[in-house]
Amino acid sequence: MAKESKSCREEVREGIRIFAYGFDAAGFETPREPTRLANIGRIEFIQFDDATSLDSADGAIMPQGIFESTERSANGFHTRVRVHEDLLLERDRQISNLIREGKWVCFLVDEIVDRVNGLTPQDIRDTDLCKRFLNLFGVQRNRVGGIPVSDVKANEFISYIYEYGVAKTVLKFPRKQFESRVIAKAGNDVVGVEFHSQYFFLPFHTTKRDPATATSIVRVVAQAIFDYRQKRIVEIPAWVDDFQFSSEESLRSQISALHEQANRLQNQLQSWRGYKAILTTSGDILKNRLVRILVDFFLLEVDPIDENREDAKILDEGGKILAMIETKGTKRGIKREYINQVDSHRERNELPTSIPGVLFINNEMSIAGINKRLEPKVPHDQIKHAKTLNILIVRTIDLLFLTRHLENNPDRQAELMRLLLSSGGWLRADSEGYGVVSE
Repeated sequence: MAKESKSCREEVREGIRIFAYGFDAAGFETPREPTRLANIGRIEFIQFDDATSLDSADGAIMPQGIFESTERSANGFHTRVRVHEDLLLERDRQISNLIREGKWVCFLVDEIVDRVNGLTPQDIRDTDLCKRFLNLFGVQRNRVGGIPVSDVKANEFISYIYEYGVAKTVLKFPRKQFESRVIAKAGNDVVGVEFHSQYFFLPFHTTKRDPATATSIVRVVAQAIFDYRQKRIVEIPAWVDDFQFSSEESLRSQISALHEQANRLQNQLQSWRGYKAILTTSGDILKNRLVRILVDFFLLEVDPIDENREDAKILDEGGKILAMIETKGTKRGIKREYINQVDSHRERNELPTSIPGVLFINNEMSIAGINKRLEPKVPHDQIKHAKTLNILIVRTIDLLFLTRHLENNPDRQAELMRLLLSSGGWLRADSEGYGVVSE
């Protein structure tokens, strides 16, 4: 029998925390109170959108597929895939932190869908956390109709497989071998596997979604993984690291650089995604997001004036006012009164009509869908009225398309100012192009 490591003895004595995460998103009713696991510790159910960080646990169990959902159109030709991208990124980072500290994660694998067919086929191999970690090891997967597990390769998982071992996804391994062990097979196909005794992927199926079933699942999984790791993890004492291979320092430096790069790229991605919030917000939040785009992307000097008001000013390098800004979020269309508000705020700031006004408006906020947001046009009468007052109407959907057109344009600041100073009308933009409509 393998000798019990120091870390495992300490886990038993002190008790470990295991998070059962996102079971509510998989349709389970979950208990509110933690459940004890004899001689191991406690299991806590963490709701899908809970603020608790998963890297504060010693292990995590979660159902596969909770970050994505699909809905088919009435005619059956189109399928919309919805992904909780922000939360997916955050949980990805937290689980990566957990793994770096020698802890573990287990995914309960039902049916993995990597491609949605239809008139416009979609590749969705990266839309769930389980998929992302399988991708890390180059594991391909094929859907099967639901086949019983016939061969358990790790005895610790016999009880789990007996209760929940129906496979709907078969795992295919690349030629490059990682440190892995097959846990379960259905015929000749692998349906359960672990990597480095830290990443566990188990076949999973149940029709019950009550609290007792949720508790039973996580208890049997946690017990199996704990027993499995106790036998296989070798504790290396600190003094052994006095001996270093020449490759170790280089690998540590590369890992550190990759972490820094990943964090930097993740921050950049969050910035781009943050821009799109101008399609869903109003009030101060909308104003602040718009100011961020003007400052960070278009490199303009903006005076937000007052955090409690929805107007701001674009300034030149010497502090001279170039344009007056008004922001507005509404579920309605573009009304004459909104244009008049820009003029009123310009007068309140004692500015002449020769100073352009800009109405950034997130109109028709109740409409979901990019193309649907583009459909409502600015009425001709409002364009004419805005032109008369030297005010430019810029819908937030137009601003996003304009931003995409100018994404790689080093002169984007000058181009935006050319449009804003064009004597008013409607700045219209879509996937084809952009320009000012003045009549």
